[in-house]
Amino acid sequence: MRWSEEQLRRYRINLDDDAGETESPLQSKIVQWAHDNGYPCHAHPQSRSYVKAHTKGAGWPDVTLSLPGGRTVYLELKAKRGPMRKAQTEMELKLKFMGFEYYHFKTWKRFLEIVGP
Repeated sequence: MRWSEEQLRRYRINLDDDAGETESPLQSKIVQWAHDNGYPCHAHPQSRSYVKAHTKGAGWPDVTLSLPGGRTVYLELKAKRGPMRKAQTEMELKLKFMGFEYYHFKTWKRFLEIVGP
């Protein structure tokens, strides 16, 4: 039996469901996925001291991903219990107000739902 593209996509989502994964491994998986698919991707280092020293905007999302069709998504990764900080919530509102897609999530499965097939 051969699977359709949709069946394969659903299988991969269920196979990779990793609820509660920490941010760093999830970020690494996203960067690898982008590289494997040829999509430009920028990921901020997870070190707070690095981010504080090298970024101008507090609350900047963890990953910026460019997808086909001119679609740019901003991704904020959260650990199982990690709440959004005030600066992150403010940045989310700014980016959404400007018309960008912004998502915060905790699982690989949710990432695959966001980027689509």
